[in-house]
Amino acid sequence: MTCYALEALLKREEQRFDCVPAGPIRSQGRFVANIYHETTSPLTHDELTELEAHIGLQKQLFEMLSIYGSIRLYCDALSESSAYYLAHPTEWERLGKEFNIWVNDLTECERDSLLPSWLDDAVVIGEVPASGNFFFYLLGGESQGQVFGFDHDGFEFVLEGVDLFGFLTKISTVTEALLADIQSHTRYSDGVTDIQWLPIDYHYLR
Repeated sequence: MTCYALEALLKREEQRFDCVPAGPIRSQGRFVANIYHETTSPLTHDELTELEAHIGLQKQLFEMLSIYGSIRLYCDALSESSAYYLAHPTEWERLGKEFNIWVNDLTECERDSLLPSWLDDAVVIGEVPASGNFFFYLLGGESQGQVFGFDHDGFEFVLEGVDLFGFLTKISTVTEALLADIQSHTRYSDGVTDIQWLPIDYHYLR
């Protein structure tokens, strides 16, 4: 696998976010949230072969799944919060059903105007945990391999990566823009108070 940004992120030691309180009490101190990342065992050759029979050959996706079965990034050491989750293929159907909750009640006219044409040829491979936002991987056509995000607040589908490795690089490279994105949907805990903490800076030992 050649997503160097992800590999580097997973190897770093003592990763942490400097955080401020959410809402009107932002001036009331700061908190350092220790963070980590979780991955699960890769798919076996037989599992990848079975998956290919269902969705066709997806080079970068299968490369990722041959190393990591699932990837959860920027996990909070004191709560169940995390910022991004790329799910194991056995979870894709569940995620698809959770996405459908947002669109099942649309009229035919609304579906035509709001839903992209590629939706029937895509699979939900991940989510922003506890947000109602999802990540789609396009399976075919000229856009095969592209990753789109669904933001339920604005009911928008946004291109997140022209290919899977581009998307992984984006969410594995901590920039001001990425921190702002995490602030918009993820809250960290100090384990003592009810304050919801927002990350504003990122540090690690090495």
